[in-house]
Amino acid sequence: MMKKAIVLCALLFATWIVPNPAKADSLIFVHSPGCMYCEMWREQVLPMYHKTEEGKRLPLRQVNLDRGMPKDLKHLIYPSFTPTFIVMDDQNREVGRILGYNEEFFWGFIQQELKKLDRKKITS
Repeated sequence: MMKKAIVLCALLFATWIVPNPAKADSLIFVHSPGCMYCEMWREQVLPMYHKTEEGKRLPLRQVNLDRGMPKDLKHLIYPSFTPTFIVMDDQNREVGRILGYNEEFFWGFIQQELKKLDRKKITS
């Protein structure tokens, strides 16, 4: 009986302390093993992403497409290929998505999506 109470307390504490991924704007990076453009993005962008203004506004969440979409993202249109970058608002709604990765255009696309997110928040 005591073990059950401890486990229950631990679970309650974990749900209280672990942030809900849908409570902040975010960037979902959908990838798959063997995806050469996913690897390019990981090499060229990932090491610095969290240090950028974009990375601070859109914390990164990675999803391996081979494992399927997490429960809280099942409502999204299933990505047809990788990499796919999905910008989510703080209500777990898709604002936009970037299909594929091109080093020359990635940051411009992210900035466009941030502008869409800002406009959406102003009109909401």
